[in-house]
Amino acid sequence: MPHRHEFGPFSFDAPGAWPRREILVFVDPARGASPVPSVVVTRDQREPSEPLSAYAWRRLVEISRNAPERRLVEGQPTRLGGQSAFRASMQWDSENGVVREMLAWVDDGEQGVLVATCTMLAGDASEPFEHMLSSLSVGMAATLSSTTPGGPRSVTPPPLAMLPTVPIPGPRRVRP
Repeated sequence: MPHRHEFGPFSFDAPGAWPRREILVFVDPARGASPVPSVVVTRDQREPSEPLSAYAWRRLVEISRNAPERRLVEGQPTRLGGQSAFRASMQWDSENGVVREMLAWVDDGEQGVLVATCTMLAGDASEPFEHMLSSLSVGMAATLSSTTPGGPRSVTPPPLAMLPTVPIPGPRRVRP
């Protein structure tokens, strides 16, 4: 059964049984050279028993099979946003020079994975990507974060016991 999906000012009937996938793309507007420095962020699911590092290595093997000109420069487990993560770097030759691609896979604490990819010429600065990764938060704190003039600020939610009880009309509800 289709469900109504809103996307900015647009809405449409989306296939009901298909999972929703989102892609965020950020592009450096000041550059005209190809490739234009960009960051692409997506979400994916991994198998329930698959460790994040195995998932990342599997993806790297798939990339190498589909694009054999890409060379793996490094790949290692790390932590980002307090979560298990895996970072890798690849590069290849293009007509405009050596292209560098930095990848990060971040565990969401369940079976979801945030996938962030930054592609640029090897001489371009990677600070915007590094800043994005260093500012990452996962879970409830990410939902409650706000931006202040001094930059992003994480807000820790209060414990459940401190939240006010609001009467809800209808059958009596028991709070966990």
